[in-house]
Amino acid sequence: MHRPRRLLALAVVMFGLFAGSARAADTVRLYGTVTGSGSASVSGTDVYVRTPGTNTNVAHAVVGADGVYEIAALTPGTYDVRLTPPASSGYGSTLVTSEKIESDRRLDLQLVSSNSAVVSGTVRDSAGRRLAGASVSVGTTSTSADADGRYSVAVAAGSYAVYVGGNPRRSDGSSAGYLSATANVDVSGARVLDVVLPVRGLRVRAVGPSGSAIAAAWVQSVPPSDRRYDAGKGPEISPGVRATSLYVGTNSALTDGNGVADLMIAADAQGPVSGEVAPPSSEDLAKSSFSIADVSDPDVVHDVKVDAAYRVSGTVRDSAGRRLAGASV
Repeated sequence: MHRPRRLLALAVVMFGLFAGSARAADTVRLYGTVTGSGSASVSGTDVYVRTPGTNTNVAHAVVGADGVYEIAALTPGTYDVRLTPPASSGYGSTLVTSEKIESDRRLDLQLVSSNSAVVSGTVRDSAGRRLAGASVSVGTTSTSADADGRYSVAVAAGSYAVYVGGNPRRSDGSSAGYLSATANVDVSGARVLDVVLPVRGLRVRAVGPSGSAIAAAWVQSVPPSDRRYDAGKGPEISPGVRATSLYVGTNSALTDGNGVADLMIAADAQGPVSGEVAPPSSEDLAKSSFSIADVSDPDVVHDVKVDAAYRVSGTVRDSAGRRLAGASV
């Protein structure tokens, strides 16, 4: 007699469990530790998760006595995280930018002395691709950007020469070649310095005598890109910050299945850009040089013709007709 009611009640419970699971699947958990010098925990620190580039808080947690914080239900996305320690702690506020939180994630954070300032941000090329492994120096304090192009250094307030460069890799894993930029910045507190290196792509396609694309060819360019700028005259590498120098060294890449190699040149390069293409040894093709006069459009693919190779063979003998093994030709 009461069986339909029991079934209905069971259905309601199951629906509630399913709905709860669905809601849980729409959010992620962010947790970690907040420490100061010597890995000491700093309890009472406020952890604010913010919409990037704003002061809009979307979540908040307080670090417990064990040094751990937790935000149990956060919508997946990219956020800034601001730490505000107790005034009596001796530590200053810290801002970590552009953290990608798309699944449950542990994010351990460190505070710095209130006498120090944190300079942090991301390093990208002019196409917006993050440059992993880029070297960043603020004065004599150095670090390397992580896999997402993010970096953070703590320095005392003051004026500094900033260096950004090295041999980073783009977000697709390809090498960006050797490049660097320098600039002067003033640091008086926590500062976000997102750097866009003023470089852009140069696309080269290696084609054989018949016009077919050549895959796995080694392409190397020598761009005219060692520049020094007067104060305020260099390209902007961060809002309000202009480069005092820019260097883009010789860089190289292998052609893909369509015969195309992506190289890097200075954003203001006018050409000509010269280089060479070395076909794979399995092809009867010769190493060929190229010079590209107009490099103003980064979307243009420049075809470089690779000539056929002709084999020269024979024997080496002395005047008595004896063969000479190991002779250099």
